Amino acid sequence: MRAFDGTPNTECVPHHWDYKTSREVMMRAEGATTTAEAERRALLMINPGIKRAPYTTDTILAAWQLLLPGERALAHRHTVFAMRFFIEGSGGYTAVGGRKMMMEPGDLILTTQFQWHDHGNEGEDACLWLDCLDQPLFAGNFPVNFQMRFMNHPDSNGSRFHESKVWKDMKARLDAKEGSTARLEYTVDSMPEKHASRTMAAYALRINENATTAAIHDTCNHIFHCVSGSGFTIISNPATGEEKKIDWTNKGTWCIPSWHKFTHTAIEGTAYLFTYNDFPTLEKLGFYASAF
Repeated sequence: MRAFDGTPNTECVPHHWDYKTSREVMMRAEGATTTAEAERRALLMINPGIKRAPYTTDTILAAWQLLLPGERALAHRHTVFAMRFFIEGSGGYTAVGGRKMMMEPGDLILTTQFQWHDHGNEGEDACLWLDCLDQPLFAGNFPVNFQMRFMNHPDSNGSRFHESKVWKDMKARLDAKEGSTARLEYTVDSMPEKHASRTMAAYALRINENATTAAIHDTCNHIFHCVSGSGFTIISNPATGEEKKIDWTNKGTWCIPSWHKFTHTAIEGTAYLFTYNDFPTLEKLGFYASAF
């Protein structure tokens, strides 16, 4: 335990996961196991500071999931809230509450808490997507996560909400905004606060070439994914003042723990990012704070 220094006591550190390297690891799993044996193939992004699952940060998890052509994950439900940001492939789908939603690269699928859902690949290529979950909350703080599986998709009676957010629509809205940078939230009309869920909020960012975003310095845990483009993120350590630079490119994913100050800069063209954080959780509990 470190002495009090006016910063949060997280063990997590900023970290970047290269998509090309991680994809190679995922594809090696193709021959090692099938969905019949493992049900789902997922590569969890474990924070090197905390070194245990399911922590990408203290409150939110990122993972890459792979489905090969013809594969289907069994229907299941859980207390954990999950978003799926589709990265690669065609013919992939998520069915929520009995409704099948096809996924194209950049699309976001929301699966609300304890709602039956399953995944499948009806295409000819591998499908990969980013799983965005609040699972760390249930692993350490609220041990109330129920999980159930079902061979066939249950009736959709009682389905509260299921939404698909199409990337081409979000990109068009970002491009229509003035300024060298733009940020829009994925809003959900059926949610009281219109965030993606009661625990997580999701956003899309546009950063023009050589533009830098305004600094963020708050208590949220942040995860970023590069949809397209390239650039770098400068992160200031709250305890030491030291800076870390993360270089990112197409499909890379990185995390920034609570109270780390950061900015993003795009290089070699316009960059588009997908990001999510734990703002709704912190806001409800009265834990949110910002330095600005």
